[in-house]
Amino acid sequence: MNVPMAWQSLLLGSLLTLLVLGTGAAATNTTWLLKINGMVCAFCAQGIQKKLSAVPGISDISVDMATRTVRLRTGEGFRGNTETIRQAIKEAGYVLQSIEPTPAR
Repeated sequence: MNVPMAWQSLLLGSLLTLLVLGTGAAATNTTWLLKINGMVCAFCAQGIQKKLSAVPGISDISVDMATRTVRLRTGEGFRGNTETIRQAIKEAGYVLQSIEPTPAR
């Protein structure tokens, strides 16, 4: 069966998401894309960045208010899981809509 490359990438990404998020474990040295509900201003972005920066092993945090997304990396020092990230967002006063592993930039 000949599957177009775009579909192969989508299927592989979905499978990786299920494998990683199905257990709640967040892989180290992984770049993540988070979609955040309620982030509408620079103050919001600062609060989210500050909370995520406080989690050991999370680095390279980039907040994009226009798309209401956050890109971050979990490194070797990260001992949490996806729930750890979700909780940090919740403590900042926002709701994590989705979290997906993404190719590193």
